[in-house]
Amino acid sequence: MTIDWSPARYGYKTIAIHWITVPLIIAVFATMELKPYTAKGGELRETLMFWHYLLGLAVLAAVWFRVAARRMESAPPDLGGPTWKRAMAALTHRFLYVLMFIMPVLGWLALNAKGQGVHIAGLDLPMLVEKNESLARLLKQWHQALANAGYVALALHVLAVLYHQFVARDRTLLRMMPASAE
Repeated sequence: MTIDWSPARYGYKTIAIHWITVPLIIAVFATMELKPYTAKGGELRETLMFWHYLLGLAVLAAVWFRVAARRMESAPPDLGGPTWKRAMAALTHRFLYVLMFIMPVLGWLALNAKGQGVHIAGLDLPMLVEKNESLARLLKQWHQALANAGYVALALHVLAVLYHQFVARDRTLLRMMPASAE
């Protein structure tokens, strides 16, 4: 197996942060999807929520690194294809970036609007808004609606990757892999 950092691939920083972000996002969703199977007020539910908050903030930090990496390293040349496919890919990627920024912030704002602070690893994060129950409900609704939209966007992203790998058989997936067996 050889490592290929050619201009036809994404740079190693971009690839690394992409593959670090993937399990973080899976874990964020998993902690929320497991919540209904736990007892309200129970220790397991509280632990899941703690990890949901912590992992969400980790995604927020990771997306800042992603943006920095993309600014330091140029993207490989476009592989071409129909304009509508390229536009759809660009739109999906932008939406995923927006979600990685806005979802943790909405969650943080919703907690603060409920009157709860965010306490992670001995740190008390600043309160971003005053307690406001109606705002808390609205922010929670937005957070949940965007999470559902995120499921759709992630599914589109994965389906596109599978299409490129197994139908189009182009280099799309290899461009984001750290090493290839070419």
